[in-house]
Amino acid sequence: MTKKYLLLTIAIIYCGFTQAQIFEPEYSKLRLAVSGGYAYRLGKKPANDAYFRDISQGPVFNAGLIYFLNRNHGVGLDYSLFSTAASLSSSNILSNIKITYIGASYRFRQPVFNEKAAWISGIGVGYIGYRDQGWIERVEGTIKGGTVGTLLNTGIDFKIWNGLSAGVDINLYGGSLSSVTRNGATTQLEGDNRESLTRVEGVAGLRYNF
Repeated sequence: MTKKYLLLTIAIIYCGFTQAQIFEPEYSKLRLAVSGGYAYRLGKKPANDAYFRDISQGPVFNAGLIYFLNRNHGVGLDYSLFSTAASLSSSNILSNIKITYIGASYRFRQPVFNEKAAWISGIGVGYIGYRDQGWIERVEGTIKGGTVGTLLNTGIDFKIWNGLSAGVDINLYGGSLSSVTRNGATTQLEGDNRESLTRVEGVAGLRYNF
């Protein structure tokens, strides 16, 4: 009789473990993503000014790593590089601008389309760095600054095979500069003169899950 109860207990435990595996399928714990796309800065700009219009848009490169604590929730590291350039002949201004973001984020993942895709969204905080290397009135110089930045993200990954996915994302970065430094001299920016670094971007790329 004791052996029967022992075998029955083992069978119940085994069935329970098997059912747990069925209802809690394996999930990828790491997601590495690289993307490219286009970004647009949202700060106020003088109307009908080609220079400000040109420096407000340009290509962007992103990379990110997410570690999922469970099937739905994870933490990540995010990097973004936005580049743009423009010139204003009437004032002898030439700008080559690079804006970088690096930060940490919380991510939420939800399988969709019968687990053939995953919707991923998140919120993050980090550092935004600004660098403009060019000319002002024929004087070469580099304008630099940095500030705390925020990130809002949403996107979807479509499975291709063996952990490889193709994805698209929409990202919104927020931040503004209260001061900049040019050739060692610091200028305070107040009120409407603050340099807005807020931008929205659309990107697409590959994601590897393992």
